[in-house]
Amino acid sequence: MASGNTQAFYTFDAIESDIFSQLISSLQSDDDNSFRDLIRKNNEVSKRLASEGQKDISSRSDLSWDNATLLWVLSSIRKDDGSMESLDKGRAREKLGRYPSSDGSPLTYLEDYLVQEDGSEILTLLSKLQGCLSEEQLGHSRFGRGFGGLELRGWLSADEVSILRQELQKSPWGVSSHELYDGGVMEVVKHLMMILRSAHSRGWGIVFRRHG
Repeated sequence: MASGNTQAFYTFDAIESDIFSQLISSLQSDDDNSFRDLIRKNNEVSKRLASEGQKDISSRSDLSWDNATLLWVLSSIRKDDGSMESLDKGRAREKLGRYPSSDGSPLTYLEDYLVQEDGSEILTLLSKLQGCLSEEQLGHSRFGRGFGGLELRGWLSADEVSILRQELQKSPWGVSSHELYDGGVMEVVKHLMMILRSAHSRGWGIVFRRHG
């Protein structure tokens, strides 16, 4: 398939969704006490800050990181050597990184051409993963855009990963007769399922990230 957009590259990263959710709530409150309480009560957050050289942090103002960087660094699943855990051993990354949709996103292609049954949550969850952190959804970019071109588009909790995996696997869904590329929806679903199964098996959430 020829790419419809070669400027953007998209990846799915594993996250500790409880940490991600708590950070989102804390940072949205605009209350420094909320972030301070999170650090005090969540030992894992404190450990992750320390591992990044950020010790003796007592408030949000003690960190120079933007919110998007803070979210990504503190919630990302990493190996002992500090490298990112892979959800797919690179196979889905290669297939889904750039896709011939209007914006290069494989999730846009699914939103355009996957047809769900009544009562299904597939498109709702795809929409959340695709853009719940975007400026278009929030009215600001402080969660979506960060240092070095980091752009977080959306995320799913571990529970939502499980629901989406189950619905794609077991719920009836179809393909629009107007699909742009024959077999495109099936290809995206196949590789997205690799990511969802991997995250589900380890109790992880996922974040969808765009590289400009």
